[in-house]
Amino acid sequence: MYEAHRSHSALQSTGFFLLSWNVLKGKREGWQEDLQRLGADADLLLLQEALLHDEFYCHLGQRLDWHVTEGYRHFNRQSGILTASVVGSHRKQSFVHKEPILRTPKAALITEYSLLDHPYTLLVANIHAINFTWGVFRFHQQLNEVFSTIAAHQGPVVLAGDFNVWRGKRMQLLRALVADARLIEMDFLKDCRKSAFNYQLDHIFYRGLRKRESAVHAVSTSDHNPITAIFSID
Repeated sequence: MYEAHRSHSALQSTGFFLLSWNVLKGKREGWQEDLQRLGADADLLLLQEALLHDEFYCHLGQRLDWHVTEGYRHFNRQSGILTASVVGSHRKQSFVHKEPILRTPKAALITEYSLLDHPYTLLVANIHAINFTWGVFRFHQQLNEVFSTIAAHQGPVVLAGDFNVWRGKRMQLLRALVADARLIEMDFLKDCRKSAFNYQLDHIFYRGLRKRESAVHAVSTSDHNPITAIFSID
């Protein structure tokens, strides 16, 4: 599968802009315009349920490097998660697990980037978490791989995506792992994130960074609303 790769450079440690969005496989009209409007200036773009083909990649423009991890396939339509950036990455690592009931793949994608005038790299984890399970064992197993990678990283971290935390046990487990990893949960002044059973599904967590701005953007072009943040080095 084609992936774009740039030569390594560095993200600005004085401020970089991140967008995370489950785009619902591009099923709804107008998603391209919303992606362009909200992500035109993004330094990091984390998409879940992205369609992994050339037509979709065209909407990323010429300025971005990207990596993908395949997830669900339906006939000839392959979807998955995609992380794009304005600079080249040092690393790509993927974790793929199948839903225990539906047997559809869910994925996490780790990428790593240089930061200008900073001794450590930024680790970015993009996740679309396991959804339909009887218990939390498989969900925990998937998260453990990601959090083990985060624990081994010495520099700043961003973890974002669709976590499918639609009940208390899932949210409790996620927050325990977040606390162990010394991550901070992003808050939003006007919070219209997609929720299920009163639990928000989409999150951003971070460490070693300072949040300058955060926002949720109400759209009709997906069943999830995009979330954005601007960070600088702590």
